[in-house]
Amino acid sequence: MTQEATTFYAHIAHEAFDKGEVPTEAKAKMKVLMEAIVETLQDSIGSIDFWTNADKQKNTRSQIKTALTLTEIPELKQKRERIAVEIMKLAKNRHGALLRR
Repeated sequence: MTQEATTFYAHIAHEAFDKGEVPTEAKAKMKVLMEAIVETLQDSIGSIDFWTNADKQKNTRSQIKTALTLTEIPELKQKRERIAVEIMKLAKNRHGALLRR
């Protein structure tokens, strides 16, 4: 995983799973998911005025929620709203790092 995907993986693990530990059977799916989410963020947050444009943010958050739902990891599906918000917060804080591909 990339450094950014690893950062998101660790953060979401603490948000979604008890004791912040991803179950063994979900680790591979979670890694693929974090890579995809980081790619989605990198493709979208670089656009002009992304962090001041509610529609652009809503669209990206929607893409993240869809990805969370499609993973078939019950904890992520169940908490997708909260996790999507947390991902967006982390993305805003790591804006510069995300754009340095």
